[in-house]
Amino acid sequence: MPYLVAQLELTSDGDEDMDIEGRLRLRTRFMHWLYESTGGRTSGSSVDTANFDRGGISDRDLNDALEYLSRQDLLWASWNLDDPYPQCVGLTHRGLLEMEAALRTPQTPTQHFAPISVLHVYGNIIGSNIRQGSTGSTQTIEALPGEKADIEAFIAAVRAAIREPEFDPVLKGKVESDVAMIEAEVRRQQPRWKLVRALGQSLRLIVESGLGGVLTQALAGLGWPTP
Repeated sequence: MPYLVAQLELTSDGDEDMDIEGRLRLRTRFMHWLYESTGGRTSGSSVDTANFDRGGISDRDLNDALEYLSRQDLLWASWNLDDPYPQCVGLTHRGLLEMEAALRTPQTPTQHFAPISVLHVYGNIIGSNIRQGSTGSTQTIEALPGEKADIEAFIAAVRAAIREPEFDPVLKGKVESDVAMIEAEVRRQQPRWKLVRALGQSLRLIVESGLGGVLTQALAGLGWPTP
């Protein structure tokens, strides 16, 4: 399973007020998590914010971020009077479109998000697959052995699927564009594996939709991309 090759800056523990850049990075990181957690779905998909890896982010900072994202119609949230922040959130259509735009150009900020090629994590990282270092250190998460072969098999199966006569021709161009993005990213000297994985997950859903909700046997039998 591929992971993003990213630089993670360990900063505030949440006891101090978050600056403007910190709030922007928090909103971006939360929306990226929401996009992945919902599989890029807006209909019938909600998630529990308790599963978000907050690190040292305070209740107030998280609530402020979710309130902002809700007011911008990037997500919907369900608030209860006794909760310090909403427990149930979901992706809106507007949020989906902007997150997909951010994933396609991860080094470029969007209207509401910071560049996602570099994600900043606040506080301690506990129970994650990221090696923790000192404050300000650079962390790298590498792809596992054999993943390029898995990606090649996935792309071959996708290309075979769009040649099926029942495949929706309207979606064919979108699929070919996403395949090209995955191939270009894999060819980079330092591929951003989590981006590749996110594109693969999105592409799998598009192909499934183009085939009327049923994957080909070749695609269904692949273990990549995994959630």
